[in-house]
Amino acid sequence: GPVAERLARLYVKLLEAAKDSAIRQQWEQKADALLREVPEAEGFELRISLSRALYVRAEDIAERHRLRLASEEEVTEAERVLRQLEPQLRDIAVKVHRRVDGLERIEKQGNATDEINRQLADARRIRSLAFYYSGWCSYYLALIARSEPAAIEAFKSFGWLLNSPNGRPATLDRI
Repeated sequence: GPVAERLARLYVKLLEAAKDSAIRQQWEQKADALLREVPEAEGFELRISLSRALYVRAEDIAERHRLRLASEEEVTEAERVLRQLEPQLRDIAVKVHRRVDGLERIEKQGNATDEINRQLADARRIRSLAFYYSGWCSYYLALIARSEPAAIEAFKSFGWLLNSPNGRPATLDRI
């Protein structure tokens, strides 16, 4: 666990520093291999950290694309990364949401210990991060690809952050 976390942090730094698409893809593959080896319980935090490193680069390209400053190759690369990340982040959010539900049931029964409360706080934080990045991935995919379904997915992810019931899209009164 601790070695995998240190290696994941190193991969995050290498992904952030990679300027070339081929080198970035090489580090992405190594990061994916690491995540396959890490147990699921520890993997969510690592997956979000690694995803964030990829997302930040794609977000920068998408913003430059909006200003018409990004090359076509950069935009294609950003779209590829966002299409890869969004379902992974949504999957993490859904799985962690199930964990939050289970921990909240324990809490409501009055059986919560300090450890359960800590786990619940961590799960809520990870769920929020996953929905946050999933929402922004969808937003930028909608921007780049002019995709209405991606825009709707962004609203749904942001709806989770704003406590819209049952994963409904965010509404103005919630915002």
